[in-house]
Amino acid sequence: EIELKRLDLKTSEGDFTGNAKISFDGTKAGPDFNVIGLAGAIAAQADCRVGERLLHRILTPIMKDRIISEIKERAAEDDPQAEPELPDEKELNALVASAIEEQLNALMQQGILQKGNGEYRSTASYKAGQIVLNGRPLSLQELLMGN
Repeated sequence: EIELKRLDLKTSEGDFTGNAKISFDGTKAGPDFNVIGLAGAIAAQADCRVGERLLHRILTPIMKDRIISEIKERAAEDDPQAEPELPDEKELNALVASAIEEQLNALMQQGILQKGNGEYRSTASYKAGQIVLNGRPLSLQELLMGN
């Protein structure tokens, strides 16, 4: 069993708090090693909360790099020799902010993130082959496909 009882990061941009636990019960794995037996022997739980401003601060450079790369890729498709025309800083920041909001809204619609009291949070658990994300049971396929 491995447990991270509490992780607290406090910053001027907001806080991150989390905990996690994973355990393995060898008696439930069965006599022969197989994936199904292993899946039934593992239990896990995780909970994290991150301040809205901190999450935006973390995502901004990631999203900015992604947007610039996409602009350059599109420009290279049109004319591989041309230097791409990048938006000015103000326009780029607006594109980044919009993309972050779109991404976070999609994650909330999928039930992966929840928002309240100026923070985003997510709670997940796994036991006996069942995944529960923010109180909602779902299959591994649903989680991977974003349904």
